[in-house]
Amino acid sequence: MSKPDCIECGGACCKTINIPVAKMSAKMLEFVKTRGTLKDGKWCIPSVCRLLQSGRCSNYDRRPAVCREYPVGGERCLKARAEYGK
Repeated sequence: MSKPDCIECGGACCKTINIPVAKMSAKMLEFVKTRGTLKDGKWCIPSVCRLLQSGRCSNYDRRPAVCREYPVGGERCLKARAEYGK
């Protein structure tokens, strides 16, 4: 199996904000409960990253740590692609 192509995918990993429950204040928790779903101990809120341009990260070399949790072809990358049918 070859490594996935990010252009083909369109940025499936960038279409939700995933916030670990342990890092949330009570106020934040009330906010996300109305907008997201709980998956694997994280609240997932639909959103498209403002740095996503033409299906690619416009700031890839300096992307935040949370984005680095999705290496191309890694487990999280493939899971995000499957969720978005890519």
